Amino acid sequence: MPSVRTVSALLLALVMAATLGGEAAHAAWPGRVAGGGVVLYLLLEWRHLGLSGKGLVLAAGAAAVAAAATLPDGGRAVGEGLGRAAFFATFITALGLLRQAALGSPLVRRCGRLLVHQPPARRYAALSLGGHLFGNLVHAGGVALLATMIRQGSGAITDPAARAVREQRAGLAAYRGYAATILWSPLTVGMAILLASFPGVTWPELALPGAGLAAAFMALGWGLDAVAGGRRGAAEGPRPAGDGTAADLGRLVALVAGIMGLAFAVAGTLSVRLVPGLLMSVPVVTVAWLMWRARLLGPPAAGRLALRHLARRARHAFPAHRGEIAVLAAAGMLGVAGLAALPDGAVAGLAAVVPSPAWLAGVVLPWGLLALGLVGVAPVVGLTLAAGVLGGAGVGGVPPEAAALALGWGFVMSVIVSPASMSLLMLARLMERPVTRVGLGWNLGFAALALVAFNAGFLALYG
Repeated sequence: MPSVRTVSALLLALVMAATLGGEAAHAAWPGRVAGGGVVLYLLLEWRHLGLSGKGLVLAAGAAAVAAAATLPDGGRAVGEGLGRAAFFATFITALGLLRQAALGSPLVRRCGRLLVHQPPARRYAALSLGGHLFGNLVHAGGVALLATMIRQGSGAITDPAARAVREQRAGLAAYRGYAATILWSPLTVGMAILLASFPGVTWPELALPGAGLAAAFMALGWGLDAVAGGRRGAAEGPRPAGDGTAADLGRLVALVAGIMGLAFAVAGTLSVRLVPGLLMSVPVVTVAWLMWRARLLGPPAAGRLALRHLARRARHAFPAHRGEIAVLAAAGMLGVAGLAALPDGAVAGLAAVVPSPAWLAGVVLPWGLLALGLVGVAPVVGLTLAAGVLGGAGVGGVPPEAAALALGWGFVMSVIVSPASMSLLMLARLMERPVTRVGLGWNLGFAALALVAFNAGFLALYG
């Protein structure tokens, strides 16, 4: 009889296949059926979920029951919520395949060592760009990889204070670079939520200004580090053997560009949105990457080895996605059925809380998301609910793409500060620091300054 782990992995594989099949066929019902698979998966993994995950799933279930019981078209709202939950679960599952391939890649590890062992004057910029690049391929796993290398690289420093300063600056550089990917990359959960919640907004409309915002965000961090003395440092020994080269980094950049290019090609060929096209492309890229690493065996043997490796890793990795999937699936249901179950006019009333002058909306939206994160609301839940309200009701005087960018900026600030941020919790654990110290102590002042800078830019554009 198959184990619970095996059944969970098979369920997620079926959820992914049904969701992407429905997208390709332009049919809604496969995604809704896949949402039922997500419910079964969460029931199987229930005893392993944390309290916050269980609370969110129960809240989503209550919202679905309320919508079904009180709305004339409650079944439609619940079905859409299940479809949204399945889509987010598919997002985590598909990109989890790419993460498994990347984490086992010698190329990725060589590049990580190259970035970590840069001279002090270049280290912050290198790690920030590295966190940005790894964030596209490995997501929060890239932060984990770099943080582990940072800790290993600082082990030779005998002065505890100097070692702590180096770990803080290097860890912040990598983490802030990773967080900045949310502002433009379709490979991030934040961008997937924004595009799903603002159906009239396309990825290029967010990506072009978002890339500029990401560059400004990372430049601000580098500038503050330089002012604090980050460009000064004691001489260090030679780099350890096995470091990567600039050519290795170029190969990783080419890989990310190839994924994006294939996603555009698939989306155009099948007439689907970019993110579903991306998710359809990722398994193909993952298998091709694994086959390339085993290319000396010949194509047939390399293909068999790649598929066996993926099946083995999926059996262990897919059940481990339970925490992320619980939060995202619950947020998806709350953002659809939960909002639909509110009394008539309530969603419009919530949207009306945001001031109508565009420049003032640019102040309230990002600061509001940060405030939600500070009081313990998971950043992804805050973004899903806020985007669900504004994507449906809109904000007077604010173009939807501008509202989406403001929410994206606020989401990034919440991700780097909130004690409820999953990636921040992981970073704090790896750095062996309290999460409040990493989020509030190290990042809150930076986040406030970044928000003020964003507000000034928003005012210049829409004031």
